[in-house]
Amino acid sequence: MPPKHFLDLDGFEAPTLRSILDSSVEMKRDSKAGRNRRPLEGKALAMILDRKSTRLNSSHVSES
Repeated sequence: MPPKHFLDLDGFEAPTLRSILDSSVEMKRDSKAGRNRRPLEGKALAMILDRKSTRLNSSHVSES
C-alpha cells in the first residue's frame, strides 16, 4: 500500500505520481471553468512545518 503522505517522492511508483499530477491538472482546469470540485470536503488536512521559514515569519510579522 502506498504511503498516505507526500513527504518523499521515493515512496511512490511513477504511475501513482502521474495520476496525482493528472488529477491536479484536471482540478485546476475545472476550477478555471467554474466547476469547483471539493475533494477535501469533510476531511481534515494538517501541515507541520519543521524548518524556520523567513517568508512565513515575515508574513506573520507584517500582519501584526
